[in-house]
Amino acid sequence: SRRVRTKLSCVHNHKAALYLYHQRKAAGTTVRELLKQAASKWAVPFYETEGLTIQNQFSDTYLLQHPQETLAADSESASVFSVTSLRHPVDRIVSLYWYEHVAWFDEVLHQPHKIKPFHEWVAAWADGSRFKQNFVQRSPGSVYVEVQNCYLKSLIGWRGSILQGSTLTEALAQAKRTLVSFDLVVLSERLSEQSHREYISSLLSPASATLQARAPSALVSSDKKARIRLAHLMTREAETLAELHRLNAADIELYRYAQELVAAREAA
Repeated sequence: SRRVRTKLSCVHNHKAALYLYHQRKAAGTTVRELLKQAASKWAVPFYETEGLTIQNQFSDTYLLQHPQETLAADSESASVFSVTSLRHPVDRIVSLYWYEHVAWFDEVLHQPHKIKPFHEWVAAWADGSRFKQNFVQRSPGSVYVEVQNCYLKSLIGWRGSILQGSTLTEALAQAKRTLVSFDLVVLSERLSEQSHREYISSLLSPASATLQARAPSALVSSDKKARIRLAHLMTREAETLAELHRLNAADIELYRYAQELVAAREAA
């Protein structure tokens, strides 16, 4: 809490910046809107990363370099108030499928013949597939579309290596350390809860009293009617969801860790 107070003091004195690490389909657009309004009110810069893993240089400098107990007001990392948001990993992937894949071809390009069933889309993007290997080679560090441990990869600066065994264990520990270093962690599912909204407001005060998230101008609707109309895409839904739980075991553990972290911070 001392670290957070120090950073917010810098923000309120116009000597800092707000930074959002935007996890896609995890209320990132809503959080972005709140932070942009706060940045405008406080006259400080707003920065954002979306679709790319956190670079080690940025993480070392602004998130991990200065331990909480030694952070001073004039330290370099005190100049950035960092925020990220999370959502249950499997729910995030399902939402990503309908928004990024189905709605794109169905509503934007009007090429429904190019839409792949849910299970085929997941298999194509899973680590080790030929499609995924080729994609990673062309776009190292990209997590714009990711169906396997996206949070973990995002927080460790992943560049395409296969994570398994002891390597995966070490990566999970590193991801937890990076997550703890964020000054504000928002849980998408809890935004409807008053206690979570009050916790966020307490950190964004005094600007929070006038901050209201506007509804984002969606590129595509991906609404429930489309899901009913295209229900045939989910004919192997139960099987695919079970596979996603298996593929994202590390991310599910990381998400549960985030839930415990946020609960402890709210209670402090």
